[in-house]
Amino acid sequence: MKPNSVNIYLIFILGILIVIFAIFKQIMSSDTNVEGMKNKDDEIVRPDGHKVRRRKKSAVIKESMMENYKEGIKIPGLSKITKGISTMKNGIKKTTSGISNIFKKLGKFFVWIGDTFVSLFSYVVCGFYLVIKFPQCFAWYGLEVLGHVLYIPFGFFFWVTGTRKIEKQIWNMIEQVDCFCYSTTGFHLIHYSDSIIKKCYSCKVKPFKKPPKF
Repeated sequence: MKPNSVNIYLIFILGILIVIFAIFKQIMSSDTNVEGMKNKDDEIVRPDGHKVRRRKKSAVIKESMMENYKEGIKIPGLSKITKGISTMKNGIKKTTSGISNIFKKLGKFFVWIGDTFVSLFSYVVCGFYLVIKFPQCFAWYGLEVLGHVLYIPFGFFFWVTGTRKIEKQIWNMIEQVDCFCYSTTGFHLIHYSDSIIKKCYSCKVKPFKKPPKF
């Protein structure tokens, strides 16, 4: 082999080695860049300046946490607290309602007490009035008592036969006739005259009211 051909052969082999080395270097540099990029992406800089690795896997959210998120934030013991507040509110409402009813009933009771004293006072006043007027009105009082006594058999008859309604109808007719007679002549048929009523029957008692129900 000639010296010139040997040199050419060595130069050719050297060129092939240089090309292979360049390709290998390129491959290695690309892998390094990719790894560097991955490492760079995996790192996160926190506000305090520290670098931390990014979590590769997403956080697994438990089903209970998801349900809480869907239904809203649940605070332990909050349902018991709200239930207790609701029970307290209902208890206060019932208590105030009961107290209000008690005061209403007490108010009705005191009104009835006042009306009872007024009625009792009217009876006392009319009793004194009757005693004072008794000498002047003795005859008219006696005549009224006699009329009630004489009517007892008739009242007993209507009561036994169960015809009290007919009795009321009869008295209503008599009252109408008396009113007609008084309007035309100025005299009563079944009542005293106005002067006797004014002198002996002008005092009117106030009837007692029934006590309120508790």
